[in-house]
Amino acid sequence: MRNHTVHYRNASFANILVSWTMLVGSLIAGALLAGCRSQAFYRTQADNDAYFLVAEKNSDPRWHLDRTSITPDPRSRMFDPFSPDCPPMPTDDPAAHQFMEVVDGKKAYWGWERNGVTNEVANPNWLAYLPLNEEGTLLLDGDKAVEIARLNSPDYQRALEDLYISALNVSFQRFRFDAQFFGGYETFFTATGPARAGSSSSVLEANTRNIQMEKLFATGGQLVVGLANNIMWEFSGPDTHSVNSLIDFSLVQPLLRNGGRKVVLENLTQQERDLLASVRSMERFNQSFYLDIIAGRGLAPGPGNVGGVPSIGPNGAFNASGYYGLLQRQQTIRNQESNIASLRSSLAQLEAFFESGRIDSFQVELTRQSLFQTQSSLLSSKTTLQNSLDQFKITMGLPPEINVQLERDRFFEQFNLIDPVFTPITNKLNDIQGTVGTSLLEVLPDPEEIDPNKPFRGELVWDENVKQRFENLRALTAQLKAILQLIDEDLYPLVEEDVAYLEEVLPTRVEDLQKIQEKLAGYSEEVPQETVSNGVLSTKRLEDLPPQLRIILGDLKQRFAQHRGILDKIDQEVAVLLEQGPNLTPDQLYTQAKGVVFDPVPDEVQTLIADVLGLSLVQARARTETVSLVPVDINSETALKVARIHRLDWMNAQAAYVDAWRNIQVVANDLLSDLDVVFSGEIGNVGGDNSVKFNSDNGRLRAGLEWDAPLTRLVERNNYRESLIAFQRTRRAYYQYRDRISQGLRSTLRTMDLNRINFELRRAAVQVAISQVERTQLRLQEPAKPNQTNQQFNSSTARDLLNALDSLLSAQNDFLSVGVSYEVLRRGLDVDMGTIQLDDRGIWIDPGPVDGKFWEEQVENMGPQSDLPDFHQEQRALEGIESRTEANPADDPDTPVEILEELPPGQLMQPEGVQPVNPNLEPPN
Repeated sequence: MRNHTVHYRNASFANILVSWTMLVGSLIAGALLAGCRSQAFYRTQADNDAYFLVAEKNSDPRWHLDRTSITPDPRSRMFDPFSPDCPPMPTDDPAAHQFMEVVDGKKAYWGWERNGVTNEVANPNWLAYLPLNEEGTLLLDGDKAVEIARLNSPDYQRALEDLYISALNVSFQRFRFDAQFFGGYETFFTATGPARAGSSSSVLEANTRNIQMEKLFATGGQLVVGLANNIMWEFSGPDTHSVNSLIDFSLVQPLLRNGGRKVVLENLTQQERDLLASVRSMERFNQSFYLDIIAGRGLAPGPGNVGGVPSIGPNGAFNASGYYGLLQRQQTIRNQESNIASLRSSLAQLEAFFESGRIDSFQVELTRQSLFQTQSSLLSSKTTLQNSLDQFKITMGLPPEINVQLERDRFFEQFNLIDPVFTPITNKLNDIQGTVGTSLLEVLPDPEEIDPNKPFRGELVWDENVKQRFENLRALTAQLKAILQLIDEDLYPLVEEDVAYLEEVLPTRVEDLQKIQEKLAGYSEEVPQETVSNGVLSTKRLEDLPPQLRIILGDLKQRFAQHRGILDKIDQEVAVLLEQGPNLTPDQLYTQAKGVVFDPVPDEVQTLIADVLGLSLVQARARTETVSLVPVDINSETALKVARIHRLDWMNAQAAYVDAWRNIQVVANDLLSDLDVVFSGEIGNVGGDNSVKFNSDNGRLRAGLEWDAPLTRLVERNNYRESLIAFQRTRRAYYQYRDRISQGLRSTLRTMDLNRINFELRRAAVQVAISQVERTQLRLQEPAKPNQTNQQFNSSTARDLLNALDSLLSAQNDFLSVGVSYEVLRRGLDVDMGTIQLDDRGIWIDPGPVDGKFWEEQVENMGPQSDLPDFHQEQRALEGIESRTEANPADDPDTPVEILEELPPGQLMQPEGVQPVNPNLEPPN
């Protein structure tokens, strides 16, 4: 390389000094001005390499990732709108910031704020992309929750970044085998005084620095080629210059230690395999991320966590978390609200009976206490729901102050055994009942003012107060008519539709019950059939239910028609009283009012409440029998074979097992001697004027061997022994990993079978609880016997009513809990088998019913049996050991243990062609 300083031969020293000063100044200024631009160049270069490497490993459709970029979406809360290379300084803590200005009395760096200052931490525009309604509320369903979480979850972003970093590791290992170039340049002007060297001198010297090329070969050989160039110009004395150039090279090829592709390519091989594992782990993370958002059941990466099966309660159910957990809590709140409406109705009935002397005050107070406790429990449940909702927002990456409204899910809709529209109507009737009682009491005279010598009839003096009370009663009858119209137009047709739907799905329900009976017959040893009541799985009971409900509906229709007639009659009588009241004597007014208002109105409201409750119970009976679960019919053996083929983490676990095996050979290489072939040489220029005039006369060539005996290998010996132990640990971890997958699948399928049966038991429990409520309500509607006044109810009437309502609430919640646990396990089974499919939004594609016969055929069509070996064949294949011969009794899995114990150790333990280990083996000399 010719140095440009030779062109300054006739230039003055001052000109040369100025020129070099300008050159150096330009280089420094360019370096300072490059700043963010050069940083962006390297960032973009790293991105291109990483995404290219990820795309290489992302070509298999079994684990194809739709999203690999680590740059957050502009809609995300994590998106940074500022320059990624030169972002503005965040707002600092004032007390800490002073040390960035003055530290230890020294003025600090001045340019911290040159890119600006921002107080924004999250993307300032992200809320504009959040799908809020006009009231600023986020309407959230399951699919939308997953989409928002994929956009804003820091955990999801971190998983993408881990994949990116894994790709960077591969880029470095590939770079090691590229031709790498290094170079630099230095220029110095040296002036020496006469007292130092005997005479003054001025020298300008220019040198090349580190101009070389390095190349690592797959065999371990390392080639280094370098260029050195020195130009010296002496301005004092003879004013001479000299040019010296030298090209040198060195090639070192290890033959034993650190040589060979097995060792040299190990790091690259491992990083390539790790990147493939990272891509598969990311896809596995996508699958588990969906399940974590929906049901709160996530999967940690790696072979340590193979299922994340939640803790199962004694009845096979558990409380889900995630979005389904929120919906489950919301549904239990609806059940509580319905229960409170029924309690209010019951309390109003009992209070009326207490006024008429038919029940004691203790039962009224017992009911009132139960109502207060249930209301308190409802408030606690709502608070728990809000706390859980805030935690769920954080899981999605949203701030907890965002208003969120949960939208209903199709799966949960079927557990609305009593439609929520009944609750406000029942509450309205309860309010009317209380208002009627208050109005009548205010119209009646004060008992202390009644003449004891006269028969109790009371006296009503017509005035504006009495008139207003009658007008209020007439307004209440109008409200009752409006409620009856709502029942006729909305509630009654809705219940009829539910009964019709029950008739429609009846054949499917009967078929399901028969399949459960068949499965129970197959479990005759594990689950005795007598443990499940025959009535629970009776198809005749189910077939008889729709006609029974039709009869009840017909009776209720007639009763609602009677209610309309009674209300019309009461309305007419009240109108007459309003017209004739001023002309009636107090005695006449009281007699007519009692006959047409004081007696009929409370009874009418009470019976109407009871009939509305009866209509809701008909709906509950019908809907209880139409709730369905998606069938899953696959055994654990088939599920394990499917998981062996499809689970991405199993593929990674098998690859990690082989990595540990391969590491033994790599570490063992360090036990060898160092034996290297060395080939080096150099050649220089001839003459002092031409820096590239190289000549072999001014060169040297050197070749030879370098050997280092393995006299000290204690560290290497220990490392080798540790690698053997690590392999055995990985080997054990691998088959334990396989066992945990098998255990998880068996537990999941066993629990799902339990839930299928338990679901029918819970369904029957709901029907029994409904019957209990019906019987207690019928008891309250029993009229007093003729010629008997103040006929008392049984002393346990209120307690029986409260127990019935409480049993219905508990049965509804248990029914829901078992159904939710089954659905979560069904989705989890899809993940555990590795068959889960997501769309481009990360939303689960429901596979519908799981048919074990279909999957058995799929497994068989995957290829010959060798493609799906049993576990022991799998182990031998991974260890590189050939199969045993047929003549070896140890090969036969049916060989009795007694025979195996009598075989010689070599025949028992060693496959054909592998010599047994000599326990007296001595180390080599």
